[in-house]
Amino acid sequence: MPVQEGRNIKFDAGHPFAEYLRKVKSFNFYLDNFDISSEIPATLKRAKADLELQKIPNHNATDNAGHILSIGYKIYANHAAEKYESSQLVLLPPCYDLPPNEAIDIIVDVFRNSAKEAPPDWLTDVPLEGLDQILDSIDELNAKKAEVEAQILFQEKKKLEIATHLRLLFTRGTQLEDAVYNAFKLLGFDDIQRIREKAKEDWVFKFVNSTRYEYGILEIKGADSRTTRGQLTQCSKWADEYFEMNNEVSKPIFVVNQHRSEKYPESVDKRKEFDNKELEYAKMKNICILPTFVLFETVNAYLKGVGKSRAYLEKKLAESSGLLDRL
Repeated sequence: MPVQEGRNIKFDAGHPFAEYLRKVKSFNFYLDNFDISSEIPATLKRAKADLELQKIPNHNATDNAGHILSIGYKIYANHAAEKYESSQLVLLPPCYDLPPNEAIDIIVDVFRNSAKEAPPDWLTDVPLEGLDQILDSIDELNAKKAEVEAQILFQEKKKLEIATHLRLLFTRGTQLEDAVYNAFKLLGFDDIQRIREKAKEDWVFKFVNSTRYEYGILEIKGADSRTTRGQLTQCSKWADEYFEMNNEVSKPIFVVNQHRSEKYPESVDKRKEFDNKELEYAKMKNICILPTFVLFETVNAYLKGVGKSRAYLEKKLAESSGLLDRL
């Protein structure tokens, strides 16, 4: 490209490198009106990069004809919901009228002057009216802030603990098993545990207020529609195995979350729906069928301060054969 020499440079008021530009007495420029700010966006577009170029105000320098001699810009990158920006990049014309070291010193001085000088250590001993009171006030506010943040953290934890009980209404599998465990724990069954391997019954608790049963055996199932008869009969088989192991009678409790995706409480009738043969089998095998929405309502009553004692709940579970639609 043909190059032409110029001697009259114009720059924005407030240009951070104005002192340097004043030293540039002569310069070369391209006759095709070279503009770095138009070249870079074109390059980014060709590369299909998710990047954006923005000029920095008060960083321009031109000759009388408007040829760009100095410009500043930043590159912004958009990634998902985050936006990132580069450091500033400023292009300056070379200064042929000064030795290189002197020209570089002028540029470096711009950065030195922009940094605040650190105060000396002895300055902290100099009294300044009102400063101590302000510092004390800041300390007091920070102490209150720490206390409030701790309270918020505690309440957030409580919120999460309570919110887990909502999982009784819509989950299945391990999440439902954990929700049932947390509910029984809250209701006073501190000894609820898994005694055998995970492929067996889900949870077991010991009856402490009943002489009829040794253990309560919980089989927990969630279903998009209905649970199966095989799952119901399996609950009875676990109780039979405990009798064979311990020579003690245990109570099979079938905890079910049927129609789990349907809106509660409108779906209550579906959630407790079992056909007559299933109910007859449950009564014959002394199985207590406990829908998880009933357990949820019992937890909710407890949280309202009108909960039932463990002795009462044990009695209800022990005496129920078939569907238990209220605890």
